[in-house]
This record gives sequence, C-alpha cells and structure tokens, in this order.
Amino acid sequence: MSQYTLKLANGEIVKLNTDVSMQTMKIWKKNGLISKNFLGKLMVLEQNPTDFDTEDLENAIYLAYKNADNKTDYSLEEFNEQISYDLETAGKMLSEMVSGDSKKNSLRQSFIQATTKSKEKSKKKYPK
Repeated sequence: MSQYTLKLANGEIVKLNTDVSMQTMKIWKKNGLISKNFLGKLMVLEQNPTDFDTEDLENAIYLAYKNADNKTDYSLEEFNEQISYDLETAGKMLSEMVSGDSKKNSLRQSFIQATTKSKEKSKKKYPK
C-alpha cells in the first residue's frame, strides 16, 4: 500500500493513499471526480498527449486524500484551498493510482507497446 502524508496550509497533516480499488475508480467516475474516459485516454497518451484531461491530474492529490483514512472530510474546493499547485506530486499520485509500483509501471508500458503493435498490424478501423 502506498501511503504518504501532506501538510496543508492550515498546518493539518493528512494522509494520502494511492492504493485504489476498481470500485473506488468507478465511484469517482460516477461522481465526476475523474473523467469517464480517463483510462481510455491514458492508454493512448503516448500517441495523443494533448487529449489528456488535465483536471484528472489536478484532482489526483484530492483523490489520494479521499482514499485515505482521514479525520477531516474536506470537499474538493476546501482541499484545493489548502494545497499548493503541484503537478509533480499530482502526477506521482495519479501514476501510482493506475499502475502501482515500478514493476507494474513496466508492465503498463509493455501493454501499451503490445496493443499499439497489434493495432498497427490489424489495420482495422474502430469507431471512436
């Protein structure tokens, strides 16, 4: 389990947890905390980097906060008022949520390469 702590602007220290279940991701999608086509866009990120929803990245620290066992329950807006705009940390949180440890990251890269090669070989056009 990947857990971190973060000191908020008000001095409170909160927990962050990047170990996310599939059900939690579905709930976040349903509640609009992450875009409905997030995983699909992530899979084609290498081919089309401009198509990624930056709001998913911006919400990553909040999602890790919501996924942890914290005493306070800030709304997204309340939480964002307490943190610095830090895309590096947000990227790390989001990356760990979808791919876990470094071994899984290499598996993810292999999967992307394999699906790209098979798509090129098939030359089939799929509707978007």
